[in-house]
Amino acid sequence: MRDILQGGNMKIKDDNTQDQLEILQRDYDGLLDRHARLRQHMIDTVKDVEEIERLASIRVQIFGLAMFAIGIGLSAFVYAVFLA
Repeated sequence: MRDILQGGNMKIKDDNTQDQLEILQRDYDGLLDRHARLRQHMIDTVKDVEEIERLASIRVQIFGLAMFAIGIGLSAFVYAVFLA
């Protein structure tokens, strides 16, 4: 990036401009670091959401099986009452 700002092989003689280039380079490096951290946070969040969805799906399946078992139990009870 410094080569682009300096114009390739052109040397910078002004110390103030050199300081500004160094500040820009630090800011740019900081932005890259922040981007990497935010990207990793997004990846972790997506993984967490997928895990929550998986657990919710298991919970719904268990609830469905419990309702099915209760239905069979009630049917058997009603059948036994009417046969008795």
